[in-house]
Amino acid sequence: MPKRSRSQLSRNSSQARASKIRRNEESSSETENRLSIHRQYVAQSRARESSTERSQRLAEQNMRTAQIRARESSLQRSQRLAEQNVRTSRVRARESSLERSERLADQNLRTSQARARESSLERSQRLAQQNLRTSQVRARESSLKRSQRLTEQNLRTSHVHARESSTQRLQRLEEQNIRNIQSRTRESSSERFQRLQDQRERQQTSRARSRNQVLAHSNRSAFRYDPQIDYAQQSSVQIGDMNKICPKCSAKKWVDETNGMCCASGKRLRAEEYIHLRDALNQDGNVDPSNIGQRVILPSSFTGSPRYLHEKPRRDDLCPKLRETRLICHIYVQPNGLKLKRNYYLISDLSIVMTSFQGCFI
Repeated sequence: MPKRSRSQLSRNSSQARASKIRRNEESSSETENRLSIHRQYVAQSRARESSTERSQRLAEQNMRTAQIRARESSLQRSQRLAEQNVRTSRVRARESSLERSERLADQNLRTSQARARESSLERSQRLAQQNLRTSQVRARESSLKRSQRLTEQNLRTSHVHARESSTQRLQRLEEQNIRNIQSRTRESSSERFQRLQDQRERQQTSRARSRNQVLAHSNRSAFRYDPQIDYAQQSSVQIGDMNKICPKCSAKKWVDETNGMCCASGKRLRAEEYIHLRDALNQDGNVDPSNIGQRVILPSSFTGSPRYLHEKPRRDDLCPKLRETRLICHIYVQPNGLKLKRNYYLISDLSIVMTSFQGCFI
């Protein structure tokens, strides 16, 4: 019986098994030597091929890669990416600064050549796929990973900007402006509308964040008045000068101040009318304020009355001395400059309590 011939597939399989056994038994130096010889052979082969052969080879390679990637599962894909990252990190750790510079220069050259050959449709597809991958990665990351990524990105950017010279900085800004102009020239009307809309949303978010910070800083600042702070210089405060004169009482007012705040349009007496009452109470200690004037029952709508304080006890925390007040005289004095000064005389049974608020509106 004649000897059965082996098929080409079985011969290739046996050669592959033998090659795999040899590679498992070889040392690291032998592996480096074999890979170096293989790289030289590949470089010589790539140098001899024409542009048509190169395009055909790349198309076949991309097709094989796409078929393999389509058949692999999510677990196989994760393992492949993990192994690829490990190999890449090992190679990057062994390379010198010169090799790294050459690699980055070659990579930038290949990228620029590929970007120059692609059409507008291919560019749109590439950017869409890139944005999709980026959004998927950003959606999977946690808040801690996002903070770490942004921190590392800002740190790398600051290091790069700190090392560059003035000439490099000007060149970088010029290249950035050129790229922006080219990108704006190539974009369609829909892309421009989407870009402007995203820009407006980012600006609104940034302004809302800064506005919330200002409001949080100025919350209840009237009760924590600091004379060292120039409140008129803050962008959130728009007071202006007190260059408006009240026709009733000749008091200085702000332009947008509500009418009637100073003298109720001439119906409220000013501080000068109560000067004799104040002098009498200060000079004569035997005068009982409860016996002066006519006794009336104040309604709950009168601010500071006992019924008002009983219905709204929260006001006691603001001014606890109003509990024992029998007579409340609001003494308005002439404002001086941009700082408003108002004196409140709280007259109790046998004592006068004077509290001064400067720059505080209640």
